[in-house]
Amino acid sequence: MKVAISQPMHDKDINTIIQEREYYIKKLNDLGFEVVDSLLKDYNENSNPAVYLGKSIELMAEADAFVFLPG
Repeated sequence: MKVAISQPMHDKDINTIIQEREYYIKKLNDLGFEVVDSLLKDYNENSNPAVYLGKSIELMAEADAFVFLPG
């Protein structure tokens, strides 16, 4: 089963986000789940939010289920 991770990112730097994500990806993989790589690392304040929303929805469509991280 493929799962997507929904993760709070407000007030976190990219390294913290990646570290948290890797922790949960390992836990999910150990339980037999395949995690959709949905972290769009090239997003920044100059990016068009609508474009990244579209990319996120496209990746979400690959998932069978979602995991919502704390926060």
